[in-house]
Amino acid sequence: MADSATGWYAAVDWGSEQHQACLLDGAGAVVGERAFRHDGAGLTALCDWLMSVAGDAGAVAVAIEVPHGPVVDALLDRGFAVYAINPKQLTACATAPASPAPRTIGATPGSRPRGCAPTRTCSGAWPAASRR
Repeated sequence: MADSATGWYAAVDWGSEQHQACLLDGAGAVVGERAFRHDGAGLTALCDWLMSVAGDAGAVAVAIEVPHGPVVDALLDRGFAVYAINPKQLTACATAPASPAPRTIGATPGSRPRGCAPTRTCSGAWPAASRR
């Protein structure tokens, strides 16, 4: 899970041609949402955007649907904490009676994503492989 130094949360909806990303502050307010191409320039732009807002890659916990691949590699190379989220487990968590709110990532532009941050009530997050 993200430690107490994490002040920002990002969710990346992985896609074969483009990725939708949203960024939330520590209070859970949506700071921004953007789409990025699935190529070197797009992945660089994704990392640059997160850094331009958060200021420090180490302060951002990023949730993504896959534990490996070029998107995860780019984020880890820049120093972001990356958490792989199993979408099926996340859906199950959203319907659990003990869950106070749906745990879904709204990848539709204009929607308010909720639950982008790893939580203790939903154990569907695990750190992606670290390069350190």
